[in-house]
Formats: sequence, C-alpha cells, structure tokens
Amino acid sequence: MFFSRQQKNRRLGREYVLDVKLRSSQVRAARSRLALLGSGTLLGLALVVFGVWRGGAWALDRMVYENPAFAMRQLDLQTDGVLSTDQLRSWAGIKGDENLLALDLALVKKNLEHIPYVHSVSVEPILPHTLRIRIIEREPVAQIYAHGPRAPG
Repeated sequence: MFFSRQQKNRRLGREYVLDVKLRSSQVRAARSRLALLGSGTLLGLALVVFGVWRGGAWALDRMVYENPAFAMRQLDLQTDGVLSTDQLRSWAGIKGDENLLALDLALVKKNLEHIPYVHSVSVEPILPHTLRIRIIEREPVAQIYAHGPRAPG
C-alpha cells in the first residue's frame, strides 16, 4: 500500500486523453458571457440591498420617528433650586409635540449642562408620552452685591 508503484504505461491508466483546442473567438465569447453574468448578478444584488436599505429607512421614519403615538404630551421638569420651569424649557430647546424617539436626549442634556446654574441633569423618556428632566442646581458659595451708580441728587 505505501510502497506500491504507479503504472508507467499511460495506455492502461484511465486518463482523459483527447485534448481539443477551441477557437479563440469561442473562448472569448464564453469569458464575456461569464463576465456579463457576474456583473449583472452584482448589479442586481446591489439594487436589492439598496432597496431594502431605503425601504427600511422609510419604514423606520414612518412607523417610529413620525408616529403620533410617541408624541410628547407631558414634560415632567423638576428642579431643586430657584430656576423657573419655563426658563429651563427654553434653555433645553424642547418644542411642543416632538416625538420622544426622535428627540436628541444627549443634546437636551448638553444644552442644560452648559448653563452655569446647573450642576447635573438627568433626561429620560417615559413612553409613550412623558419626558422627565431632573435638574440639580449649583449652590452658590458667595454672593456679591454690586451697587449701581446713584442718581444725581
């Protein structure tokens, strides 16, 4: 088995003996058909992927981000200091009936944290209609009274 010899006579072996050469035009035609079939398959696959991608984006916009079922109807804004809720709402940049899933919560948090009076902010959506914002204000260390110019008299 390990030391068996291979036959030296090719006539007795079972090999493909007939070798016919095709014309070069037939070979070129076969190659071009294969290239055309491959490029058509790739183009079709690319169109299908693009269609699924755009269809998914449209469905996500239509069913989630523009869905009136997730519109913000209540804003639960709580603070532990003296800032008014109307002022905080304007600083947060929240409009009336925004969609809770389309609202950029990180931007709302960043807008409120840039206010010097605010120490920390917590923003969380409570589905389906409420946005909860908790604000902890800074405690002043010192207070300075500045006297304005007196009226003549």
